[in-house]
Amino acid sequence: MKTQTRLRAVIASASLLSVLLLCPATLAQGAPTLDQRLERLCRKLESARQEMHIPGMAIAVVKDDHVILARGFGLADLESQRPVTEETLFAVGSTTKAFTATLIGMLVDDGKLGWDDPVAKHLPGYKLKDAKANEQVAVRDLLCHRIGLAAMTLLWFGTGVSREDVLATSLNAELLNPFREKFGYSNESYLAAGLLAARVSGMEWDALLAERIFKPLGMRDSNSTYAAAQRDARMSKGYKWEKEKGVQTHQPMRNIDNIGPAGSINSNVRDMAQWVRFQLGHGSFDGEMLLSREQHEQTWTKHVNVAGNVDYGLGWFLRDWDGKRVVDHAGGIDGFTAEVALLPEENLGFVLLMNLFAAPLQDASRQIVFETLLGEWQPEEAAAASSEDFEPYLGTYVGQFAQFKGVDFTVLVQNGRLAVDVPGQMVYELKPPDDAGKRQFAITDQISVRFNRDEQGKVFSMSIFQAGLVFELPRKGAQYAVEIDLDAARKHLGRFHSEKLDADVTVVIQNNRLAVDVPKQMVYELYPPDKDGRCKFRVKDDIAVRFNADESGATASLTFFQGGEEELLPRVEQPDAPPLPSREELLALVRKGRGGVAADGLRSVRARGAVRFVHMGVEGTLEALEAGPHRSRETIDLGRFGKIVQVCDGERGALDSGATGRLPIEGEHLAAMKLEGSLVWLGDWTKTFDEIDVLRRDTFDGQDVYVVRVKASGQPEATVYVNTATGEVAGRESLMLTLLGPRLPMTHHFADYRDVGGVRWPHRHETFNEITGRMVIEYASVETNVELADAEFRLTAE
Repeated sequence: MKTQTRLRAVIASASLLSVLLLCPATLAQGAPTLDQRLERLCRKLESARQEMHIPGMAIAVVKDDHVILARGFGLADLESQRPVTEETLFAVGSTTKAFTATLIGMLVDDGKLGWDDPVAKHLPGYKLKDAKANEQVAVRDLLCHRIGLAAMTLLWFGTGVSREDVLATSLNAELLNPFREKFGYSNESYLAAGLLAARVSGMEWDALLAERIFKPLGMRDSNSTYAAAQRDARMSKGYKWEKEKGVQTHQPMRNIDNIGPAGSINSNVRDMAQWVRFQLGHGSFDGEMLLSREQHEQTWTKHVNVAGNVDYGLGWFLRDWDGKRVVDHAGGIDGFTAEVALLPEENLGFVLLMNLFAAPLQDASRQIVFETLLGEWQPEEAAAASSEDFEPYLGTYVGQFAQFKGVDFTVLVQNGRLAVDVPGQMVYELKPPDDAGKRQFAITDQISVRFNRDEQGKVFSMSIFQAGLVFELPRKGAQYAVEIDLDAARKHLGRFHSEKLDADVTVVIQNNRLAVDVPKQMVYELYPPDKDGRCKFRVKDDIAVRFNADESGATASLTFFQGGEEELLPRVEQPDAPPLPSREELLALVRKGRGGVAADGLRSVRARGAVRFVHMGVEGTLEALEAGPHRSRETIDLGRFGKIVQVCDGERGALDSGATGRLPIEGEHLAAMKLEGSLVWLGDWTKTFDEIDVLRRDTFDGQDVYVVRVKASGQPEATVYVNTATGEVAGRESLMLTLLGPRLPMTHHFADYRDVGGVRWPHRHETFNEITGRMVIEYASVETNVELADAEFRLTAE
């Protein structure tokens, strides 16, 4: 796709003044003009658009209350070849949230409510299940994602259920996190804020939005409903890039009116530029104060920490760029991605709208725009040139953290630059190293990497720096140097109980280093002890542990240090624990646990029961069918909230739901799906997994278990917990591959094992992840070796 040849820019009439304000320090030395910077910005954006497979996009930049650039790139419709212009409409997704927060601020100015009013005062019927939280929840809590609610996408995404019913059902959910203690993104809280604003104002949220914001800002092309968007011929089509196929797939626009206050606005960059002007004006627009500066500042005030140096206000993320405050928010819905970012200190902001789902340019755009318009100017050819030998760094590095546990990262050369291929995302080019050896990602200043060398000068690992944390990835095939006396360190190995976590942490040796394995988190490697005996965490060195010896010199406990607080963790496993079973002994135990000979002959199963999404407030029925090899069908029926059907015939997979429509499951998604079947875990593991390693003894759900690492070819490793006495699988931890691409850590719990035709089958299955919370399945009936027709494992229409 060719870029448009003519630059469309609206330059302020006082263009010389704009240049002076933009780069006053270097103007006298032949600094670039504003036009030159904008031209370069457009070239960078077009290059990024093509590299990231974005069909079309548009940007508007505001400086000193003037729109200095409004420009479209690429195509709004691939079939008709309709180009994107500054008038093309896009779904702006969650950038809508700042509009809802602003409406609440306007109602505060009107004296109709207060930020700290109880929600129930203005929205009768709003009652959280947590009594303590319910007593304290205030209007501002609805807008800063700190109530403790899980993501409840099942309630509204593709369901057609009314706003009122979505909210009422969400209030049946248990809190996922303690009230006001942790950031937890909640569209449903913004729905509550919108309904509250409607009740207080006497106008529906959509009408209030149009009257109080769209109209005074002159946002004449903007709307907030699916129907209005569909009527407008300027509406872009949305797409998703199918990486494995190398094609764009059209994603029909999603009707999300039922969650409107959280994300239903459709707009263009010409209109959104006025919104940026209003924000940079601190509530003032063309001389009129639409929102008081006091209430506007509330929206830009930190209310909860997201991670590292990123916080959240009311409808805005708060971070920094080059030491300056950045206020921004992203948006994403089927086929569309958006970014609105403000640099108040420079009176600069922009909006970028794209017709690609989950476009990585959203996060990268801040660095591209701000650096190009404000950064040090140098010839582009000089910036790209490099004489460095990249060969020592090239290769594969293995993730050991979060969704990247056991996942390969590849370091390569792209466009003459060293680059990192982050699995499930994109290839990120790196800048040259700074004095500390850190190489910043070229498109964002929030992430950098450093390559670590051993005494012989060979690269053995790569460290990723992000949000104040340091994640180290070992290079495949490389050996870590021994920094401690490993024989002496072995006396510390074992389990220590944490009252705060209500769980045991395990001290292990990983990569020739002492490490602490924290359940549902990761294995944290430690630095050698300092003069006070403290071993700092390599991921974040303001966290540490110290091992404490008893009178005999044996390790009796460890002390955990974080944030000025200490916790003493007594040892719960002694050094003279029984030896671990061999691989063959472990497999024999597991075979016994699943029913021995009877399980060996297990060909198929039909299981029916109830399913409950604890942190979404919704429940229904479930039927699961399985037959080897890798044939499965799972149907979840949630009544008015729709059905979810997932099938695999052994070669192909498909998903059908109100949220997704009918989608093929292919590639790595299909490979991951095949590993989820119960017959995999009740069958011969050696037929599925290439690697099976017994790591240690531990506890899981109050049971004494062996911790086993398993890995299938091409898939991340999983951790399985096997009861040491019965051989039954008590649980497992794995990385669930989501439709968005990134993997999500998932914990499975299996309980209530019963004999079914000689096979030991768990009649209770719980899963947990930190986004959607806990799902509980309780089987009422299980049948083994039933006759299942081939048609059961296909959707009725291909």
